[in-house]
This record gives sequence, C-alpha cells and structure tokens, in this order.
Amino acid sequence: MPVILNRGNADSYPAFHSWYEKAATDVKPGMDAFKKGDAYFTADDEPASISDWQGDNGTLSADIAQLASDGLDVRGPDDATARQKVQEDVRKFPHDFQTAEADADKVAAGK
Repeated sequence: MPVILNRGNADSYPAFHSWYEKAATDVKPGMDAFKKGDAYFTADDEPASISDWQGDNGTLSADIAQLASDGLDVRGPDDATARQKVQEDVRKFPHDFQTAEADADKVAAGK
C-alpha cells in the first residue's frame, strides 16, 4: 500500500503502471497450481473444495487487480476517494486470503 499511496512524484508512475500491466495479465502460476492440484483427483473422487479453492483464488486475483486499478487514480483529480478505495482494498485482502488458505487445507485433507 505505501508504494501505491506514496508514489512520490510523476516519475514513479510508469514503474507502477508497468507492474500493474504485468500483474493484471500474468495468471499462469495460479493456473499451473490449480492443474497440479486437480491432477490428484478424478471426477469421481474430486472434493468440492477444489472448485471452492479455484473460485477463491480467482477472488484473490481480482483483489490484486482492483487494488492496482484503484491505485492508478491516486494523485489524480479525485485523490482522496482513490486513497480511500486503496485502503478498503487492502483491508479486504487478508480475509479473502484466509478463505483461500482454508480451502487449500480442505483440498490437502481430501474434503
């Protein structure tokens, strides 16, 4: 969050924008992890937690994309609103991360 809220000057914006562009499009590691986990099961024995885990990991990806998108508006015409959105995004992430971790524990337990 400090990187987003305290970019310092206009010269640092391109670096943040480059990171955002990569973060918003680089989903291969998550897809690889899902395929690896999914390969341990067949359609007959796949626990429901696999689809829960996939959906909640998608929520985490969306959280990061939303944080990055809202961060682009910091230091813009409506800076105060943008900063508030960034802080809300940051507060939301730990809950969503814990949910995904709980799903992963259920997958590991075969539930």
